[in-house]
Amino acid sequence: MCDHHCAACGRLVYADRLRELQQNAADAGSRGDASGELRIWREIAALLPAGTRQHEAVTRKIRTLSDAPDAH
Repeated sequence: MCDHHCAACGRLVYADRLRELQQNAADAGSRGDASGELRIWREIAALLPAGTRQHEAVTRKIRTLSDAPDAH
């Protein structure tokens, strides 16, 4: 297993942090802070193992936000 998972149980070691970041991203989006939301989703992507469904979903979200005119 990669360093994103607990060797004993297989759980994502950053699961609690990921939940916190997802809430922060949602809050930023609700405030209209597109650049902040994008920054947080990029932070989330860095904590997920590449090649997983979760990482792919976050990558799609980042692409969508990056394409928005107010994201930069």
